[in-house]
Amino acid sequence: TLDTSIVADSEIITYVIVAVILVLIVLMASLDSYVVPFLLLGNIGLAILYNMGSNIFLGQISYITKAIAAVLQLGVTTDFSIFLYHKYLHLILLIRVILVSHHRFL
Repeated sequence: TLDTSIVADSEIITYVIVAVILVLIVLMASLDSYVVPFLLLGNIGLAILYNMGSNIFLGQISYITKAIAAVLQLGVTTDFSIFLYHKYLHLILLIRVILVSHHRFL
């Protein structure tokens, strides 16, 4: 298991880089802004760093967990980030419609 642990540690960065590039492509295709994908990736990246940093307080973790945690968290949170962003845009549009209709009514 020591050999597997060393291989996993050396390949984590490659997995994360490939995953970030693929997620960036998905975000660019699904969002209408060029800035928002980088903001979402920045937020997700900080959450992943926070998650990895919490392992210092919890002690040792399995090399398998360390190898897949960042990529798995990136994939799961990307879908939720896209959903939240679209919901935010919908609510902004709804508020504008309400304000315009309220202004016309007065």
